[in-house]
Amino acid sequence: MELERWNPFSELDDMGREIDRLCNGFIPAGRRTFFGAPFPALRSEEGVASAAVDVIDKKDAVVVRAEMPGIDREKIDITIEKNTLAITGTVKKDEEVKGEDYYHRERRHTSFSRKITLPTKVDEKRVKATFRDGLLEVNLPKAEKAEPKKIAVEVK
Repeated sequence: MELERWNPFSELDDMGREIDRLCNGFIPAGRRTFFGAPFPALRSEEGVASAAVDVIDKKDAVVVRAEMPGIDREKIDITIEKNTLAITGTVKKDEEVKGEDYYHRERRHTSFSRKITLPTKVDEKRVKATFRDGLLEVNLPKAEKAEPKKIAVEVK
């Protein structure tokens, strides 16, 4: 009989599969997490739960792109505070169809928030955001680097 080497990570994988199996009927597929760490682009049937984000560090700017399908531009808020970019928004769908006798009707209301720590200081006065086809792009120009100032020492 050959001895098999014990691998603790295989037990963690088994446990993760078991948790997924147990949660299958209770949590929508897009909102599941693996040991508390969310998957990159969390989605739900109601809309965006957490926007998938790309952060690109270019020579003169930091560019943040966030996927936000089905969201109106007016429902997106962007703020910068202490080198952190916060993107928040809401999705509210309540379409009324007249002349129908409803047996069942659902309304969708989802809100989301995403905070991103920026890799460098940015010039907050020159930040620009564009929104097109469900893709938000925030262009954050880098702040000019403070040059070291040489101070002359006087002899008294």
